[in-house]
Amino acid sequence: MLSRVAERLFWTARYLERAESLSRVIKTLSRIRMDVPKGTELPWTSLLTILGNRHEYIASGRASTETSIMKFMISETETPTSILFAVNSARENARTTRGVLPTEVWECLNELYLFSKDNADKSVARKNRFKFLNELERRCQLLNGLMMLIQRRDHGYRFLTLGHLLERIDFSLRVINTLSRAITERIESNPAFDSLIWAGVLESLAARGSYRRSYGPLVEPDSAINFLVLEPELPRSIAFCVKNIKKAFRPMKKKSVVMPSINLLEQLLLKFNAFDMSEPSVRGELERVRLTASSISDISTKTWFMSESL
Repeated sequence: MLSRVAERLFWTARYLERAESLSRVIKTLSRIRMDVPKGTELPWTSLLTILGNRHEYIASGRASTETSIMKFMISETETPTSILFAVNSARENARTTRGVLPTEVWECLNELYLFSKDNADKSVARKNRFKFLNELERRCQLLNGLMMLIQRRDHGYRFLTLGHLLERIDFSLRVINTLSRAITERIESNPAFDSLIWAGVLESLAARGSYRRSYGPLVEPDSAINFLVLEPELPRSIAFCVKNIKKAFRPMKKKSVVMPSINLLEQLLLKFNAFDMSEPSVRGELERVRLTASSISDISTKTWFMSESL
């Protein structure tokens, strides 16, 4: 397989994962703000902090209002962290690699692109937002299901898998760190609503139902963090992603260059336990995990994507 094809498949998957993840976290924060009293809610700028562009956004002079931030995150075509940009980028990367994707996958992705293009602008307002985001998630999940069912298990599939999993780790850790900090820094902290907000964090990472089956209906912060990071059977947990990243690299040539980073990730997770750490220490360790996972993406670019072929 040509390295440029592998790279485009990798980024197709990353952008698809990003679009779905953005949708989930936007819905979660929107619901939380409707469910808790004024003063105990999380600020809209928390979304910008998750994406890592809060300071850039504020410096641009844009208003920190719901409408302005929703437009920035949903329908901006020049913003790398918007849903529409992610869908457009996934489609463009897939368009140039159609020869290695099943026809059904390409058609489904193209339909997602057309749906997003036609509806994103109309979905900034709260009235249409949830309908649009729910349908976008459904289409992303359909795409993931198609790839899982009919994509040939070759290097192309492995780079699709790596794209999904590395993006999932990065986004999940940003969500956990940003929202846990925002919860403790609220203007009026109210323990009565903390469980509700943490339930929203779990929901944003598709883990609320699984957590409830393991721990019950009340959500305790340290339990939630450990579950999202360490639960080996949860597809969106960090431990699950790391295990499957290692599995995807195993058949590849030159895999030895990336194994030290994967081994370090495993060691960091083995030592991690939110119950035994202060809140700042938890955030510091999770950021270290995120940066280590990010280094795997950088190593992949230098090792596989900058050569002529795999």
